[in-house]
Amino acid sequence: MTERKKRKTSPTSKGRSNPKRPDRASDEAPSTPRGHDSPLSSFIDSISGITTDLTSTALKIASRTRETAARAVARTPEQLRMMAAAGESLRDMREVAGMTVIEVSDALNLRDKSILEAVEDGREVLSFELILRLASLVARNDPLPFVLRYTRTYHPRLWQVLHDLKIDQLPIQFERERNFINIYRRHDTARKLSDAGFQRVLQFTQDAFDMAIHFVAEQERIGEPPTEQDEEPKPGARRVKRRS
Repeated sequence: MTERKKRKTSPTSKGRSNPKRPDRASDEAPSTPRGHDSPLSSFIDSISGITTDLTSTALKIASRTRETAARAVARTPEQLRMMAAAGESLRDMREVAGMTVIEVSDALNLRDKSILEAVEDGREVLSFELILRLASLVARNDPLPFVLRYTRTYHPRLWQVLHDLKIDQLPIQFERERNFINIYRRHDTARKLSDAGFQRVLQFTQDAFDMAIHFVAEQERIGEPPTEQDEEPKPGARRVKRRS
């Protein structure tokens, strides 16, 4: 009898009986949430599928709209003529630089090598990003006129915005300042003058420049706005009202 009692109350029997209960609980516990989560997971999957479809559709519509817009702009005769002239100038600049179409395409990291050929033939529109890349490659010394010129050809609306901001006037101002400085650079005697002599030449030049601007501005009807003294009528031109 004592041996049977010891066997019933042995720690091994207690240890064996206890782990079975949590195993059953762990097996039964996930069964209830799975039944509740299945409709929610299917609903989320359906929403994600709809979102993916909408995104892909929007991207397709945007790409088609961009292509049709570019083709519509290219259909106008004026645009075709400007694109042909721009393509010829790009070909001339590339040949002057001594580069082939493949070399320029590799320098611009173009996957499609035929894009540059189509642009030079006047059949393809040059994107603004490629205009900036070409400016850094072909027109390093003077990139701004290059960018403005080809932006006006391929992107008229963007060029209009730049024109409204007076950005297209910057190359003209730079060129004028360069020509004015070249007047001084052409005369070696000016570098040999003393400070007093150079100041006299500078004063004569400034007076002559002011006088020339005054006469040319009058011819082109470009002047400063009239002052209050100019707007006031002369005393002899005033009319005196008579009393009745």
